[in-house]
Amino acid sequence: MKKIYLIIGIITSILLSSCEDFLTTYPQNQLTAGTFFKTDDDFAAAANGMYSVMTGYPSEFFPMIDGITPFAGETATSRCGVFNPYNGRLPMVSSSLDFTRQCWQNMYKGIACANNILTNTEKPANVSQQVFDRTLGEAYFIRGYAYFTLVTLFGDIPLFTEPQVSYDQVLKPRTPKSEVITQIIADFEKAKQLLPSVKEYRGTANLGRASKGAAQAFLGKVYVYEKRWTDAKKEFAALVDVQDADYDLTPHYYDQFWPDGENGIESIYEIQYDPSRPAATGQYAMNRFMDFINPPAEANMNFTGGFGYLEPTEYYCDLFETLNGYKVASTYIDRTDATPGPVFNYNYESKDPKFNATAPYEIRDPRLKYTVWYEDSPAVEEFIQKTGQDNANFKSRYSKTSNHCVVKYIVGKLGGKGGYSPMNMIVMRYADVLLLYAETCIHENDLPKAVSLINRVRNRVNMPSVEQIGTIQGVDIAGNKENLMKYLQQERFRELGFEWGHMMFDMARWDILVSELKDYWTQGRDGWPTFSSTALQFTKDCYLFPIPEQEMTSNPLLKQNPGY
Repeated sequence: MKKIYLIIGIITSILLSSCEDFLTTYPQNQLTAGTFFKTDDDFAAAANGMYSVMTGYPSEFFPMIDGITPFAGETATSRCGVFNPYNGRLPMVSSSLDFTRQCWQNMYKGIACANNILTNTEKPANVSQQVFDRTLGEAYFIRGYAYFTLVTLFGDIPLFTEPQVSYDQVLKPRTPKSEVITQIIADFEKAKQLLPSVKEYRGTANLGRASKGAAQAFLGKVYVYEKRWTDAKKEFAALVDVQDADYDLTPHYYDQFWPDGENGIESIYEIQYDPSRPAATGQYAMNRFMDFINPPAEANMNFTGGFGYLEPTEYYCDLFETLNGYKVASTYIDRTDATPGPVFNYNYESKDPKFNATAPYEIRDPRLKYTVWYEDSPAVEEFIQKTGQDNANFKSRYSKTSNHCVVKYIVGKLGGKGGYSPMNMIVMRYADVLLLYAETCIHENDLPKAVSLINRVRNRVNMPSVEQIGTIQGVDIAGNKENLMKYLQQERFRELGFEWGHMMFDMARWDILVSELKDYWTQGRDGWPTFSSTALQFTKDCYLFPIPEQEMTSNPLLKQNPGY
């Protein structure tokens, strides 16, 4: 039995007769699927179990994937850690990295739970049609979501659509990605048909469950990743171009990253955490991401100091224009020794006549202060107002690689226990959909529509429109397809940075990650070693993660990704 539990990392769930519960009810015994699905509560508890296995280390580590890009530093002593490239080599993602193993296992646990539910497609007489349909819809959604996560990270993966009960059944080679994508699309289509609008959940205990809108949004995203632009545009239009839409932008950008902003009007899908419930086996009722990214204890932003695993670079900060729409450029000078980390010194330039190079973060896009901690940031005062932690502060020396730490999800001691947080993790929100929709419109040559969607995101933070930016910067952005696509990419970095690995995944699917890495390392940015372009060894192998070593050992039919 112990050996079987290792196979593909999923047997721990495949052999479970029911998944651990998530919200309010907890299975007390090991019922078989045939005897468990009898009542509304049984179906709801089975669905809750699927959500439960989505929590834990993999979900909390997803934002860390942005550390592969040039936009973040990582580790205490150098830019050479779990993810970051160093010495011109591939990003250092090891096949033995715990994140990849647990992500693989947890996603397959969710798939196993979903498959258990989807074998019960005949409604018992005493189960309501509403709960029955919703539970099947949730199972299709979770399975589609889990498989999409896996193919995005690993490429080809084993595909299971029925419960597996024997050793031989799980010894399966990797299924071609194209076949998995076909299954993902079918699952999201079925979920879309079965799930209710999120409006039916708002104001009820069911808020946070997958909804029809979530299925539509992820289906549109799958089409974007597959470059099926017409299909993507259809899904996004059904979410956006309708009267009384299910979603809208949160009026104040920063609010959605606080506990009282969870599952709000902008939220489409979040990983749910609840400190009042017991954690499923191997999972966590509390979110540990805050512990990973918190500045040191001296900042007084948490119960204890964080690890500073994700520290935004000045290169990233340069993406944020002035309030008047002008670019800002930083040039590294040197470092000043300090504790716990050095202070990085820069010169700053901008053509904005109101720009003050001695106060380079003033009059900048408001999303900068709500994404990146910097010394004397006004966001510290907002943090104090929200938490009551009067001694909270941030200094450049608190970061060990860049002068900065991540702001999002840092909620202090609000409901937390130790270094953990009750905050949900936002996987998909409406601004993401608007920008994905804009991207599809660019590829469909509907530039005016794309511009209007980008402007809607920028209007929320009172930034100049795309048309105004073009005039200010002296370049045609709104009317030039190539320029508009480049600006759309930068807008996604500004809007979605350090939330769910969006920047790394975007760079990979746009096929610009290698070129961005090379640009960074050949420029000698931020005082790190400078390499000639011929010395760099970056390849597109880094677009996928390695199959976890443990799974390779357990299943000899699995073959490793190139480059690992």
